[in-house]
Amino acid sequence: MILIVIIAIIALMVGLALFFLIGKWKDHNKQRDYLRLSVGQLTVLNNNLQETVEKKQKLIQDQSNMLLDLQDAYKERIESVDNDILQYKIGRKEEIDKELNNEYENKKALLENNYNELIRQCRDESTKIKDSLDETKVKAEEETQKINDAIDFQRSKFQSVIEPLQLLEKEQQDKLFYTIQIPEEYRDDIDFLLNEVSLRVNHPDILSKLVWSEYIKPNLDDTFKRIEIKAQPGIYKLTDRNSGKAYIGKSTDVKKRISDHFKSVVGNHAIADQAVHHEILRTGIWNWMVEIITYCDKDKLSELEKYYIDFFKTQEWGFNKKEGG
Repeated sequence: MILIVIIAIIALMVGLALFFLIGKWKDHNKQRDYLRLSVGQLTVLNNNLQETVEKKQKLIQDQSNMLLDLQDAYKERIESVDNDILQYKIGRKEEIDKELNNEYENKKALLENNYNELIRQCRDESTKIKDSLDETKVKAEEETQKINDAIDFQRSKFQSVIEPLQLLEKEQQDKLFYTIQIPEEYRDDIDFLLNEVSLRVNHPDILSKLVWSEYIKPNLDDTFKRIEIKAQPGIYKLTDRNSGKAYIGKSTDVKKRISDHFKSVVGNHAIADQAVHHEILRTGIWNWMVEIITYCDKDKLSELEKYYIDFFKTQEWGFNKKEGG
C-alpha cells in the first residue's frame, strides 16, 4: 500500500515537471518569434533614420553655403558704406574748414578792434591814475613824515621809560645770578626745622646737620660752580639783596670760608658766631648773594679787607663790626 502511494507521488511529481518544462518551451518559442519581429522593425527604423540624417546634413550644408554668400555680401556692403562715409567726411571737412576760417577771421577782426579800444581807454585811464598817484604820493610822503616824526617821538619817550626798567631787570638778574637759589618748597622746611623743631628737641645739632647736608650744601655748591668760586686766598662779599647791606670778609680759602659761614647760620658752628649769621637766618639764606671781590696773595689779605670795608661802608651800613685788617 505504501509502495503504491510512493509510486503515485513520484508519478505526480514527474507529471508536474513535464508540465513545467512544456510551458517553458512554449514561452521560449514566443520570445524567439517576438525577437525576430523586433529585429525587422529596428532595421526599418534604422533605414528611415539614416535617410532623415542625410536630409538634415544636406540642409545644413545648403544653409552654410547660404551663410557664406551672405557674409560676402555683407563685407561688400560694409566696404561700400565706409567708402561713402569717407567721401562725405572729406567733402564736409572742406566745408567746415571754410566756415571756421571765415568765423575765425571775423572774430579776430572784432577782437583786434576791441583790443585797440581797450588799449586807448587804458592809456587814458593810466594817465589820469598817474596824475592822481603823483598827487597822492606827495601827500602820502608828507603824512608818512609826520607819522615817522610822531613814532620817533613816542619811541624816544618809550625808550626813556624802558631804560630804567631794563637796568632794574638787569640788576635783578645779576642779583639772582649771585644768589643762593634754594627751591621754594625747601624754604618752609628750613624755617620750620630751624625755628620751631630745633627748639623742641634735645639735640638740635642733628637737625642742623640735616638742614645743611640736604637743603643748603647742594644749592651752595651749585652757586660756587655758577660764579666759579675757587679755593684760593681772596676777599669775598655776602650781601642781602633786598636791603643792600653786606659783609666783607677775607680768607686763605674763600670757598671753604663761605661754606663755614652758612654752616654756622644753620647751627653747625664751623666758625665764631657773628651778627651776619643771625641776619642771614632771619631774612632767609635764599635772599643772600655770594660774590668774590678779588683773589690775591696771602700777604695782601688784611690790607685789601680793610680797603673794601671802607669802600663799601659795610661798617656803617652793613655787618662788619670792625674796620678790618
